[in-house]
Amino acid sequence: KFSVLIATYNRRQVLSRTLPTVFGQEFDPAQFEILIVVDGSTDGTEDMLRALSPPRTMRVIRQQNRGQAAALNAEFVRLGLRPPEKVLIVCSAPT
Repeated sequence: KFSVLIATYNRRQVLSRTLPTVFGQEFDPAQFEILIVVDGSTDGTEDMLRALSPPRTMRVIRQQNRGQAAALNAEFVRLGLRPPEKVLIVCSAPT
């Protein structure tokens, strides 16, 4: 099983264009999850994400704005990632 981890801050428009490609991957849905950390966004990112009906597991995690590194690190800790149990792919957009 692997995870796609995306940390975002006020990138609603970018995510709305990016997520269809992520959702369209041909991996077995039981082996693939999407985790999106909303890092204190104020542009409607969280509402947009919660309104989606993705074809695979997607979890939205909200935190106060602490920056991309803090958002990713918090999710690494929460997941308890220790290779080789999971492969983690981190997607980020330039700010």
